[in-house]
Amino acid sequence: MSDDNDIRALASDLAGGELVAVRYSLLADDDWDHGAIHTAPMGVELVTRDGAYQVSWQQYEWDFGITLRRDEPTVLGVRPLADVSSHPWWRQRLGRPLGVDLHWYGGDSTPRPDALILKVAGLDDLWLAAADRSDDGHSSGEAIMGLDGVVATTEPLVVLHGLEL
Repeated sequence: MSDDNDIRALASDLAGGELVAVRYSLLADDDWDHGAIHTAPMGVELVTRDGAYQVSWQQYEWDFGITLRRDEPTVLGVRPLADVSSHPWWRQRLGRPLGVDLHWYGGDSTPRPDALILKVAGLDDLWLAAADRSDDGHSSGEAIMGLDGVVATTEPLVVLHGLEL
């Protein structure tokens, strides 16, 4: 579902939901925990009491953004999903109502959603973004947005299309 109205409607459906599990779709036995950034190259599955939502990257014209789907476990690939629910980022969000926001980027093309932002009272926002870790020698807390992968981060250290948040 890449239609703007569809992703907004699904984000609205997810808002207020309570997480019961979180899974990352990896390419292999990838190391996903890089400190300030988690990498889930193929996407993230958010399991709520009402169903599962899949956040994955999608190409929009010449750039990448995110897409959000519901109850479509196969969209994250054929590889097994790594359950990361016990990681502190996720464990403290389980069973608590979620606030949800979308971050949009237009750049030189049509605006597209490039991050889903999960909000839980008393906790830092958690971004699920179309991005990958920076390989330019900077800290592990930097990523380049608009790429074909998904990262999760609670740190405001992500480089957003060349602009630091």
